[in-house]
Amino acid sequence: PDCLQNAKMWLDANDLAGDGSAIQTWTDHRGADGRPSMSQNTEASRPTSVTDAASKKWLYFGGYGSGKYGSLSSKINAIHAFAVVKQVGGLGFLWGMNANYYVSFHGSLTANLGSSFWNASECSPAVLAGQTYLDGRRIDGGTETVKAGIQLIEWEAGERPAPILNFFNDRGIAGRQGGDYVGEVVFFEKHLSDTERQQVEMYLMRKWEGTVKPSSVTI
Repeated sequence: PDCLQNAKMWLDANDLAGDGSAIQTWTDHRGADGRPSMSQNTEASRPTSVTDAASKKWLYFGGYGSGKYGSLSSKINAIHAFAVVKQVGGLGFLWGMNANYYVSFHGSLTANLGSSFWNASECSPAVLAGQTYLDGRRIDGGTETVKAGIQLIEWEAGERPAPILNFFNDRGIAGRQGGDYVGEVVFFEKHLSDTERQQVEMYLMRKWEGTVKPSSVTI
């Protein structure tokens, strides 16, 4: 879709180095050219690229508690965010800041795989006031439970954007780093039209899931 060229950040794991490589920097799919990137300078904390049976690459963050995470080169004030993930255990804290909750993906441990997407008591009001979609279907992120497998997670701001500075690092608290597999991430610092949103959903679901699932505009 043409609107992807207007994204603030667009990361695709298929651009990464060979299978099993520790990844220091994940560069924008369109090229660096002054765009934000994700990086990890500490070797032991670097996620690894993994190729699946369908020859698609994923960036694996070692599972929750692994200590592996990534930091963004500059803050994203997310208004519309998309992430294709593959959950085996608990995804961990998908997006966040270094000192506040803001965007906290609560599927932290294998035992909590059935917990809700967003923790209503600890998540940022900006996140809770927004809209959450799962595979193109609008859901209540405070009650819908996290499930295993490949899925497209999408969030759109309501009253205000949510700042993001890292992947899988809960405020720098020891033991709260790490997560599952990420295939593609797109951040916009603008609202998309319904048509643009659906175009991005269809592109990502066809690419990573091989199908487009029916969407719903109501909870």
